[in-house]
Amino acid sequence: MNAIHISGATLEYKTQNGGIVRALNNVSLDVNEGEFIALLGHNGSGKSTLAKILNGLLIPRLGEVEIFGVNTKDISKIFEIRSNIGMVFQNPDNQMIASIVEDDIAFGPENLGVPREEIIERVNWALEKVGMSSHKKSTPFKMSGGQKQRIAIAGILAIKPRIIVFDESTAMLDPQGRKEVLQVAKQLNKEENITIIWITHYMDESVDCDRVAIMNDARIIAIDTPENIFKQTELIKSSGLDLPLPLAIANDLKAQGIQIDGNILTEESLKEELCKILK
Repeated sequence: MNAIHISGATLEYKTQNGGIVRALNNVSLDVNEGEFIALLGHNGSGKSTLAKILNGLLIPRLGEVEIFGVNTKDISKIFEIRSNIGMVFQNPDNQMIASIVEDDIAFGPENLGVPREEIIERVNWALEKVGMSSHKKSTPFKMSGGQKQRIAIAGILAIKPRIIVFDESTAMLDPQGRKEVLQVAKQLNKEENITIIWITHYMDESVDCDRVAIMNDARIIAIDTPENIFKQTELIKSSGLDLPLPLAIANDLKAQGIQIDGNILTEESLKEELCKILK
């Protein structure tokens, strides 16, 4: 079943001097329920605009966007759409409204009219899923960036969405925080069958996804498995992106005549290949 169906979405902005900027240009994308898709592109390529059309924050001038078969242009169904799709943004501080963790997570389901007993269950379940149960009574504003982002994810989880969009959610985090948040997203995808849209400019965060989509000039110019996408070196470079570091190292070694697998995407696979060479 399609969790997301986008057909020919086009969206334009007017500039202050009266010009027109096309933020999305005839974008089409189908995402199956339970998929984990990474969306890559340089700043200004259209990634965040695409994220905003998914829950009806923006409506494309042309084309259609459907979430589990419901069109975002149907204003009467916008509550249903936003109940099914949660958004996690760059700065977790912007998503927190309470001074105590459990109160912050309870805010969403309270606004949905969920009974108090069920809210308590959802808060405990969401905290457990992100590995933050011991921080239930803590103040989120004193936590690390990675911990805050996990609390923000828990707040989304408590609403019980079927899709979560991570819009550059690791951009403000240190490497450890990035690793923690990505691990939570992978776990939710595998254990809860939540569809994940992972928007990032960190290439290494996309190597374990089901598919990778590349955006450039407001269009999706390629979508395929990580292995097939990162074989297209010129496409990656022309899109203003870098190869995942392990693959870049492997390619450099191969160019120097060293017999090494040229499609290595992870640090672990690079280590294994180097160990074979050094034996």
